[in-house]
Amino acid sequence: MDITYVENIGRNVRYNLQSGRKIEAGRRNGTFEEVVAPLADEKEFVQTHKSFFVNLKYIKSIRENHVLLDNGTEIPVAKRRKTELQNKYMAYTFGDEII
Repeated sequence: MDITYVENIGRNVRYNLQSGRKIEAGRRNGTFEEVVAPLADEKEFVQTHKSFFVNLKYIKSIRENHVLLDNGTEIPVAKRRKTELQNKYMAYTFGDEII
């Protein structure tokens, strides 16, 4: 099961899979960040916006205010998260050998 991105929708968390399938789960307690903390700890995931975690593996391009995924989905990027996104994407793409 390959997760392309995770989205916070109200009190629900939607896991969007590479196959196109969507799995939605309600959250009773905690924040979005707490619910997806296991993914946030993985090197291939980055939070691009308060409501989105994206799998770096599926990013086709990084634009001014969004990322474009391989499947054509556009995910918003908050201004304050853009530098972290670019750094993590470069490290993921080229390894830890970035100077």
